[in-house]
Amino acid sequence: MCQPRVSAASWASHSKIVRRRFFRSEFKMRSTKVICLASLLAVLTPFQALAECPSDLAKVENAMRSGSVQETEAAARAVDNSAMCEVSEQEAADAYLSQAQLQQARKIDPTLRDVRAIALVQQAAGRDKYWRAWQAQGRIQRSRNDFKGATESFQSAINLVALASNASAGAWRNMNLASSVEIATLTHEADEAKHLAASGPQAVLVTAKPDRAGNPGGVFSSALNRGAVGVRVPAPILFEYDSAR
Repeated sequence: MCQPRVSAASWASHSKIVRRRFFRSEFKMRSTKVICLASLLAVLTPFQALAECPSDLAKVENAMRSGSVQETEAAARAVDNSAMCEVSEQEAADAYLSQAQLQQARKIDPTLRDVRAIALVQQAAGRDKYWRAWQAQGRIQRSRNDFKGATESFQSAINLVALASNASAGAWRNMNLASSVEIATLTHEADEAKHLAASGPQAVLVTAKPDRAGNPGGVFSSALNRGAVGVRVPAPILFEYDSAR
């Protein structure tokens, strides 16, 4: 039998079609592989986070206990910048760093009067993650007769204690829990500073700001166990004097 002749143009066209179909099939297979790998990574990432972040947080704690502020800061920064760590773990890392700075400040000067110690306390308090740093700053401000600043610092310390008492179990909560004696001392310091701020020629009334949960904070916080619990109430209706309005 005679075989039909195939022109060069027809053969080239046929070859293009075959190659096109092959490449399309190969592209689909590779796309499927990429999707499968992405799905697998999405599933494994939470488990990887659970495995990695506690070990990173432990490095921050160990650095803090070693007494090195520099090592603690580097380890805390790694946790803060990690996508594997949850917010609560990042807050715990910041609290460890604040604790390390407060410890270093007291090594420099137990009375916290040295400017280097004061700078470390300010950094620790400004992070707003460790109540004892706020208390230390309040005491520094009180010694300088800055009673307004002292009141605000003591009340910020109270707010962190209140948040910790209602927080989920974890490192940050453990660092910010306070004993009944510590709460009583903090309450006395906050009340005293507030009264001193409200007296004298430069008197100013320091209001208590709500805590981060929106509850009455500072000297009105329920964490102080005063018995009465502060609540928000509407502003009173004002009447004009000697008027029917």
